[in-house]
Amino acid sequence: MLRHGFNDLNLHRIYLTVLPENDRAIRLYESFGFQQEGLYRKALFKNGQFTDVMGMSLLRNEFQSR
Repeated sequence: MLRHGFNDLNLHRIYLTVLPENDRAIRLYESFGFQQEGLYRKALFKNGQFTDVMGMSLLRNEFQSR
């Protein structure tokens, strides 16, 4: 999917959000080359309370250098 995004769709940046406590997903995304960009504080209302959300991204040149 990343190859399609960068090569076929000519995207410069692909980003995602993930819950900071989801360590397995974060490790998976990092293994693909995604880097943590920051934390959106109290950005999601879940289970009756607000929770943080982490932003991650991968740039075309980072993907191509892997």
